[in-house]
Amino acid sequence: MAKNHPLFSLLCFILTFWLFASGCRKDCPCQDPYNPDCENYDPCYGKTRINTNFRVRSGDNGFPPPEEWCDLIPCDTLRASSARFDMPINNPSNSVYSWQVGTEPSSRTGKAIEIDFSDYLDAGNYEKQIPITLTIRTPLNSCMTNPEDTFIKVKREIFFTQKKHHPFISDSSFSIFEGYLIDNPNEVFRVRTAGDNEEWFRKLRTFGNRRFLIGFPFADTILMPWDIFVKNQCGNFKHWREVTISYQNPQMFVLLNEYSHGLMQQDYYYLGGKDYLFRLEFHNQGKVFIRNFRCKKIQ
Repeated sequence: MAKNHPLFSLLCFILTFWLFASGCRKDCPCQDPYNPDCENYDPCYGKTRINTNFRVRSGDNGFPPPEEWCDLIPCDTLRASSARFDMPINNPSNSVYSWQVGTEPSSRTGKAIEIDFSDYLDAGNYEKQIPITLTIRTPLNSCMTNPEDTFIKVKREIFFTQKKHHPFISDSSFSIFEGYLIDNPNEVFRVRTAGDNEEWFRKLRTFGNRRFLIGFPFADTILMPWDIFVKNQCGNFKHWREVTISYQNPQMFVLLNEYSHGLMQQDYYYLGGKDYLFRLEFHNQGKVFIRNFRCKKIQ
């Protein structure tokens, strides 16, 4: 009897696997505890414990808050005189929150609070911690039947500092960074920041201070959108974010996009010492390009 040709055996294997997979798609039960149509659906999945990780960021100081919470790397160190505290996510909608700030005689209630610590900090309390205690009360329900789970306290120490770690805060008029793109670690290069000058003022014909990133191999000069073109601007000691808005004047937006190369979101992460990570998100012709620059500040 002739032996089967190796190609014939491979085709038989592929056909058998395809028939098995097709049958399983039709007959095998789905396995998703969140999906009511699945056999293992659990209406209490993920709802039996309270999330205590409340969110912290610098306060809005009377300005309109971001349209949605700015999703930053968690950090309890702030370089600000005010702070905003928001409830943890994914808790029952009827949970009640009360906040104890330091040694205040009474607590504050609400899903979010903002506090101006100026007087406290001016009294010599920078570089110190202040405890924030959140109490969460949740009525008993079909998924939470143990009273101990419906009354929870969590305390975190918030630290206010005057130290400057934003990558573009410098004693000189510009900064220099040396590093590499994450997807090409063998190519080390330098990037510097530059301020506005008369040449760019003539090109853009608008007001406001402008800053440029110069030296990237994929786009040598990048215009960074200034404050009047930023929708979300928030940060903490370790992470800063800016999101660009589309300017109402189409001609101006085309001009800005030409020099910014479609830069829509900027994230800057402080990694300790003089190390940073830049995450730059560009939108061009319906495509999104992300460049991650791991670098050290050398000036």
